[in-house]
Amino acid sequence: MQTAPDKASIERSLEGLNFNNQHCSPMFIAIIKALLTNENHYMSAEEIVDRIRNWNFKQLNSNTPTSTIQGAISTTNRDARINEFTEPIEKYMIKKHAYYRINLELFPSDVRALMNTPFPVSSSAAFHPVANKKQLPIKKVKPTFSKFTLRSASKRNTSDSFNNHVTSKKVKISHHRFVTTRSSHFNKIDVDNDKRERIIKEKSVKRKPKASSSVTDEDSCLSLNGIDIITRIPLDFNDIDTFIGPSFAVAQQTGYSGFRNKPSQPKAECQDAYCVKDLRNHDGSHIARLFCLADGHGGSGCSRFLIENVPDRVEKLLQELLQDDHTINFDDENTQNLFKKWIKDLIKKLDDEYIDDKREKFRRWKHLRDQGNDSAKPDDDGATLIINLFVDFASEDHKPFLERLALQIFQSGGMFVESKNGKTDKNIEFDPFINRPIRKNMKKARIRLSDQDEDENEDGIPFKDGSGKYISLNVAATCGDLFFKLDPLNRIIDCVPDVFFKKLDGKYSGDRFLLMCSDGLIDHLRESESKADRQNQIIANFIGEKLFSENPVSIVKYLCDREGDRKFFNDLQDYDDCTCILISL
Repeated sequence: MQTAPDKASIERSLEGLNFNNQHCSPMFIAIIKALLTNENHYMSAEEIVDRIRNWNFKQLNSNTPTSTIQGAISTTNRDARINEFTEPIEKYMIKKHAYYRINLELFPSDVRALMNTPFPVSSSAAFHPVANKKQLPIKKVKPTFSKFTLRSASKRNTSDSFNNHVTSKKVKISHHRFVTTRSSHFNKIDVDNDKRERIIKEKSVKRKPKASSSVTDEDSCLSLNGIDIITRIPLDFNDIDTFIGPSFAVAQQTGYSGFRNKPSQPKAECQDAYCVKDLRNHDGSHIARLFCLADGHGGSGCSRFLIENVPDRVEKLLQELLQDDHTINFDDENTQNLFKKWIKDLIKKLDDEYIDDKREKFRRWKHLRDQGNDSAKPDDDGATLIINLFVDFASEDHKPFLERLALQIFQSGGMFVESKNGKTDKNIEFDPFINRPIRKNMKKARIRLSDQDEDENEDGIPFKDGSGKYISLNVAATCGDLFFKLDPLNRIIDCVPDVFFKKLDGKYSGDRFLLMCSDGLIDHLRESESKADRQNQIIANFIGEKLFSENPVSIVKYLCDREGDRKFFNDLQDYDDCTCILISL
């Protein structure tokens, strides 16, 4: 079911357009609004009709013909020519199919590059502009895949651009710099140009391009297995300035169990949580756009807690770094080091707040239980976290097999086990005197407390799950997870984020993208057992190829529908929550 669009944001976008005092009909204004909600990607008349009707921009009859849309566009463009104004709508033909977008000259000069969306794909013979308009070359996309999380987890990322970002060369929208938390290393992947050109040619010959049709069912669509995939674009978020880059699209699907092409049973709730927010100074001026993704486990409380608290607190940190010219000089090493320290302190403080609150809930629950009062036992949940302030990067998962984490876990009283058929745990031998970057025998390791003799501790915190197995965890750094932090001074796992900066050029070239995703995507790849670099390459190539003919929201929707492509995903019975945020750079 669709939610109402942000009318105020749409009206603000309309006010920024330069119509030269032209008289525009209500139908034409509805067309402009429809194109704005699709971030000025080319749309067919059929798609515009659907968007106007679904978003209730204007009352349309159920059988409104596409010729009504085409006529309104033609009339307004003709009047503009007569009055020597700029034609407000650009039209491009692919064979007999017309596609429309708002003329770039109507946008403020500082955002025209952001609105310069790619043409629908076609061969040169079939594709030609109408009315002798100059045809611009199609840009080749160089995807950059990145994965990254906040020293707490396994999450991934990738890169493309369009509407906002934070900067490092002074946090301005014109310079690009990123600040992120969690272990990461920079990694660029270029898709072979010959292969790319071949793909473009094949797509143009074999099928009609999908000119942004995916956004028509903006908020919700059904996957192959009947489970909703919820999609969102910038206009669906409150207080997002759509004239500031980069652009982005989000898709999320709650995990479920079931067999292919048979009825599926979704989980009770989605434990992934995310937010996108424009961070501002006290005077309302823009500082940065923040993307935050938390992958919960054991419940949704921790992931929601992080999403609710991280944006405002990061905003306050950035406000402290602002210079007199309202920029942040992230080129300065001292500024970087200071911000790293602040972020690490912030995450530790949030983790302490959540753990202390959870500990108190368990104590109250145990007290009531001992008095014979039934009450719901609290969840001992946790979350891995990604915080992204505009960046181009890659990262490594915080897994137990990493030497720097494994040694800390072992010395703090942790042990490593491998689950057999989900029923029994086999101990994994760990020799602390052997120094290896990655221990191969721990690829599937889970962390467990050693010397467990009781069912629960003095606060009522259980040592076993509902099936009677001792609780274990397959990530080595998280927020939450009280069970592994019972001793505040000697935690088995911690939540120290890795913070990295990567400076990008200051242009919106549209040849990069950033993908942030939960492990509900990565773990279901056919290459799920491959090395991270191999997984990154596969996803980067996949997204890079689709960027030629599809807009971001259709791509993230496709990624979340993990039963839709048997060559890309495994055929499984249980699917984890999946969240994908695709950012155009």
